[in-house]
Amino acid sequence: MEFCLAKVNPFKIKKDSDSKDNGKNILDNAKITLEDLTKGQEYTIYKVPENPLLESLGFRPGKKVTLKARECFKGPMVCSVEGRNVAISRDIAKEIILH
Repeated sequence: MEFCLAKVNPFKIKKDSDSKDNGKNILDNAKITLEDLTKGQEYTIYKVPENPLLESLGFRPGKKVTLKARECFKGPMVCSVEGRNVAISRDIAKEIILH
């Protein structure tokens, strides 16, 4: 039995010559979600699932979000949005896309 171990980069960077910004790097298949963050990382919210509660908690596109804590046993994630700490489930965090 033979095995081949090869390094695979899931974030291939390619040049997009058809975009408005010529030469802009685009990450293929790279989607960062709130669940992917590690403690202290800050990103900008790009897309939020349609949920009126999330909007009232400050989760809106264009807002900065920082991960403050990740509770054990797949518990909630504590994030800072607009100066307030909010705990949300990991299932919802999977649907919040960042950039």
